[in-house]
Amino acid sequence: MPVLRVNTESGVVVDDPSDEDLHELIDGLSFNGGNDFLVLARLDRASDLYFFQVLQDDADRFVVEYCDGGPENHFGTHAWSVDEVHRMVLAWVRGGLGWPSGHEWNKVSY
Repeated sequence: MPVLRVNTESGVVVDDPSDEDLHELIDGLSFNGGNDFLVLARLDRASDLYFFQVLQDDADRFVVEYCDGGPENHFGTHAWSVDEVHRMVLAWVRGGLGWPSGHEWNKVSY
């Protein structure tokens, strides 16, 4: 059973993506191009509320969010390059203490 699954707006699904797969999928996002976002979900958790999502909401800006178990643990920030988003995704995938450091994460309200 896969541990991670990526779904893109355009319908691409990749189980247990490699670092290179993740970079290509992020680089393939296109503002208003029918492939604006992707969601990376942890399938090894009891809840489906463990995910990392990326939306290209401008030609030069990404909205980046992660959720670790529920609405009380849902945070977001912005990034300005594919490489920056890729580093953030890899840090989340690998986990460990302090992985979200280096960015100002704000609580996402519903």
